[in-house]
Amino acid sequence: RWSLHHDLKPGNILIDRSGATKVTDFGLARVPESSFHLTMTGAFLGTPYYASPEQIRDPRAADRRADIFSFGVILHEMLAGERPFQGDTIGVLVHKVLDEAPSPAPNAADLPPALRELVATCLEKDPGARPQAFREILARLDAVGRDGEALGGDEAAYRRCDDCGLWVPASLATCLYDRGGGE
Repeated sequence: RWSLHHDLKPGNILIDRSGATKVTDFGLARVPESSFHLTMTGAFLGTPYYASPEQIRDPRAADRRADIFSFGVILHEMLAGERPFQGDTIGVLVHKVLDEAPSPAPNAADLPPALRELVATCLEKDPGARPQAFREILARLDAVGRDGEALGGDEAAYRRCDDCGLWVPASLATCLYDRGGGE
């Protein structure tokens, strides 16, 4: 059983035609209580746009909550069409991930409050303030709903993606599934 993927990003998430989601590329994953580690002091593993603050500071100290942060970045990107942390250089990006609040989604007012709150808690700098397990995230997402009824009352602001079946902002020409590859 894997405890940490270390590189959760859109390019490592596949959704098949039936809607089943698969996480791929476990090349950087860590097995709990394993003596085998791919990290070393001062080394960074993962993709900076999706890395948690603790993963940037000390990859050895990161646990499953680092993947929850990465999922929060992905969820923000799916809902807003942009990542919550932007930077022209790796240094600027790292500074923002470590020290600044995430950029609010441009369409935040259109999102259900429960969904905004879920994204915000996933992106907490302190791992202890984030959801502690993906089952908690799934329960919260289930409460928001997949049928569009809980989308803040303005269903015209959303469309169901033809490829993956998820609800995405209508203003987006593509969704996570449509992007393929990516960083």
